[in-house]
Amino acid sequence: MKKTNNSLNHISLSITEGRLVRDLLDNDLLDYFKDNEYQTTIYSEASEIDSFTNTYKNNYVDFRYLYPCGTNTSRSRAYWMRRRFNKIATSYLLKKFCNFEENLFYPAKPSYLNQLTSDRSKVLLTTNAHLANERELITSAHKLNIPTIGFVKSWDNIHKGIHSRTNKIAVWNDINKQELIEIEKYKPDDIFVTGPPQFDQYFQQDIIMDRDEYFANIELDPNRPTIFFATIGDFGLNIDESYWLDLLINKITNGDIKGEPQVICRLHPWSKLELFQKYSSIPWVKISYIHKFIPSLSWYMDKKEVIMMANMINHSDLVISPGSTVLLESAIFNRPTLFPIFHDFQPERTSQYFNQWVLGKHFDRIKQLNLVPIVDKSQHFHSIINKCLKNPNWYSKQRNQLVKDYIQFTDGNSTKRLADRVLRLAQTK
Repeated sequence: MKKTNNSLNHISLSITEGRLVRDLLDNDLLDYFKDNEYQTTIYSEASEIDSFTNTYKNNYVDFRYLYPCGTNTSRSRAYWMRRRFNKIATSYLLKKFCNFEENLFYPAKPSYLNQLTSDRSKVLLTTNAHLANERELITSAHKLNIPTIGFVKSWDNIHKGIHSRTNKIAVWNDINKQELIEIEKYKPDDIFVTGPPQFDQYFQQDIIMDRDEYFANIELDPNRPTIFFATIGDFGLNIDESYWLDLLINKITNGDIKGEPQVICRLHPWSKLELFQKYSSIPWVKISYIHKFIPSLSWYMDKKEVIMMANMINHSDLVISPGSTVLLESAIFNRPTLFPIFHDFQPERTSQYFNQWVLGKHFDRIKQLNLVPIVDKSQHFHSIINKCLKNPNWYSKQRNQLVKDYIQFTDGNSTKRLADRVLRLAQTK
């Protein structure tokens, strides 16, 4: 006999960013819970934004406010002490320190305790493990002996640090799992490899448009080569990202790059649009950027935009990006790829960024295995671009390795795998 809604068990879920709406809610995470007769309470700062909540709210889904969990000197010191502790402590001592850090600096909130108790929550899924936004909610669940599972939303987050420690944690791939073991001292049995939900749509049938239709839609020429340039975003490092696009356009204009390619420039959500508006007057250059946002959750892409992103990459002849996740996305569609790390205007600043934050962390393995062509001098830029355009199979084997290693699952069911793990954990409560 089917249970009534009032008797259903609850799953608690936190959503802190618009990209997680794209990656999880829009990939039917809530339907997986509903199909297994679970209601979901979503904790989010956007809980009072009707334009957001009305899309997902129903008899099985409700929203509650997620209070900001800011940082301060004491919390910051405790986090960095834990990071150092990770390197020397046993699992037992580390667990003791994590409990101390949690209870002293991120105490349970009465409103969370009341709601979790009222819901009879069976499990808490948090979705932004490398930030501290959800820590008080996690403490509240732990105080009530509710199992917690965190999700590492991107392949590059672990090297940035796991601020919000949960009982269990889910990652994209086996490489991320090993990083958690080595860097954060998680036990292997507490880590689930579920794949990247943000790419689930890329593996669905019939998402790739006819080439002529696609180019007519974006008002470019289907008979000319197309270079897709993806920016990396401005995270306060003050690197002028327009430098690479300027150089690319100049090399095309003066004939150093052959075939008169056209350019699509895709801006990272944190890139500065004002740096790139000047290119809009060039008819063979298109500036693409995210138009949608959810108040208090920042930028957001709906399914239509995700599918358009897939087509932009698939129909391009070359993808260039200074280290963004687009380098993995291009491997999914087996598009030739270049990773420039030079910057003639800001060589010191750029070198420090790439060596410290990219090549020195999540990209180190890719560099060591030579899985992506890295261009370290501007004078080599045009010749390597010409090589890619002339021989699209160059590095094809390495791109296949990138998919195998970092995407790992190509069935479009990563969201479902995450849901299955959450449901199994709920059944243990």
